[in-house]
Amino acid sequence: MKSILLLSLLVASTSSFAWTRGETWVSKLDTQGRSKLFGNKLITPEGTLTYTENVVKEKWDWRSVDGQNWLSPVSNQGNCGSCVAFASVAVLEGQYNIDNKLSWLKPQFSQQMLFDCGQGSCSIGWLPEWATYQLKTGGTVDLACAPYKLGAIGKNEQCLENYCENQSERVIKIASSSTPSTRFGGSDKKVKEALKRGPLLTTMNAREDFLYYKGGIYKATTSKKAGGHAVALVGFDDEKKAWLIKNSWGEEWGESGYAWISYSDPSGIANLTWKYEVGETSRKLAFNDLKTGDFIHGKTSFAYTNAAETPAQIELKSAQQNILVENCSMENSVCSLDTKGLQDGEYELTLISEGQRSIPISVYVANKPSEVTIAWGEDLIDLSKPLQGRIELSLIVNTGSTGIPPKSINFVVSNLNGEVVYRSNTQNWNEKMRQGFRTGNVKNGKYQIYFAAERVSAGKSDYTSTDMKTIEIKN
Repeated sequence: MKSILLLSLLVASTSSFAWTRGETWVSKLDTQGRSKLFGNKLITPEGTLTYTENVVKEKWDWRSVDGQNWLSPVSNQGNCGSCVAFASVAVLEGQYNIDNKLSWLKPQFSQQMLFDCGQGSCSIGWLPEWATYQLKTGGTVDLACAPYKLGAIGKNEQCLENYCENQSERVIKIASSSTPSTRFGGSDKKVKEALKRGPLLTTMNAREDFLYYKGGIYKATTSKKAGGHAVALVGFDDEKKAWLIKNSWGEEWGESGYAWISYSDPSGIANLTWKYEVGETSRKLAFNDLKTGDFIHGKTSFAYTNAAETPAQIELKSAQQNILVENCSMENSVCSLDTKGLQDGEYELTLISEGQRSIPISVYVANKPSEVTIAWGEDLIDLSKPLQGRIELSLIVNTGSTGIPPKSINFVVSNLNGEVVYRSNTQNWNEKMRQGFRTGNVKNGKYQIYFAAERVSAGKSDYTSTDMKTIEIKN
């Protein structure tokens, strides 16, 4: 507690780099859990970027260039050192929009296939050079083809020959790459010029207080390093004297998943950068708001955009290869679909227009009551003994005959009066999950713990939970 208070005072007293700190889901992790967030094996050189004081102050933010957001939604790497894959995919997705001059395409590409097939390691991490090479040679696929599972299981998986049917038609590669700044040096001017053409992959030696960042212009107040990290560089502001980064720790962290980092921060941010070129695609049609992982039910409508302004159809395909094609309205760019006659389950949606197909997305039709159940894992640790330090809990998730997953999974700690004293939430799930918990997050004493899974049916949520376990924490 004393160290946290001291850290708060240090932040508050550094007026030139005022930033807000507070507990986040990553700051609550123990040493082992934190180490899995930092999957960049490359030691970033510090102090090698040359800065020039410009008379004319510039700024750039790919979330608002020409009044439009060119970036994909913020993701969460979860319990795996896959930050390099997430940062690389974030850059790829943004550049895909930019090279096609269409901000609304908003593709979702697979971190899972990139990490698996590039031989990344959840426990050790990966290198940006390897990710870049993999995107040039093998590429990756859309997220519907290879959804991300590593964040729930925290261990590596093998590269598959076929993550989905017609995989070869769904591969995306980068055409070329360049390095605006390297370990041999560089200038902020060159990095900014490259950044105006698209997001950049960059690395940093993150300090421990970075985990507590909630907003403002971050500059480290401690020299203690947490680990090597990779992020997407998506903007800069000379008035703020700061870089804008897109992180992979979910929207709960930072400024909705983003952070401003001071030019003078010692982490080495922007000292190493990689620029991707993707090129144009013929797939210039996309759903506006619907994305992989969404739940739909009943009679529903999807807004879409088609650059060609030609008639479109929607293709709905299940795992059993049932295909339903519906015509979409050109007048108001809406596709209507009645899901009541469909079996509950996972479906791929694709827009089709004059032979062109959108990037598929995967959604869940959920009209009937959910079949999701959860239970403690068979290899659960002995909870009858006093617990201390970090513990790891196992959970089994059963999705029933439909295969529709929970929307989220919560781990809850309450006192014996039923008052919640700690809660963590994740959208990453797997049939067999592991959840780490730092017992130091709560005071010594007796508590009840349980998991609760959020289930979705007909647009409404309910919860199912494991039985409660009583534990004693004694640190």
